[in-house]
Amino acid sequence: GGRQELREEQKLEVKEAFDLFDTDKTGKIDYHELKVAMRALGFEVKKAQVVDLMREYDKQSTGYIQYDDFLEISKQITHRETPRDHSLAPSSSSFLSLSP
Repeated sequence: GGRQELREEQKLEVKEAFDLFDTDKTGKIDYHELKVAMRALGFEVKKAQVVDLMREYDKQSTGYIQYDDFLEISKQITHRETPRDHSLAPSSSSFLSLSP
């Protein structure tokens, strides 16, 4: 119970996604980068969800969120979207189900 945590490999994926879309290397990403980064991690997020997340985590209304915020968002969504399978990117394991 309590706080949701990600496994180490999930944290690495999240960090990679953040760094990939933090193109100007400022340590923060904007709305558009957040949306693309979430999709890259395999989350199907709608525009409205991303807007809500920005509003929730961008406390100073800067138009950006920091890496720590992105990690928190990823934790939230991972545990909300994949109750059965705790993999961050469900699509990556789908090839296992293909029979020879």
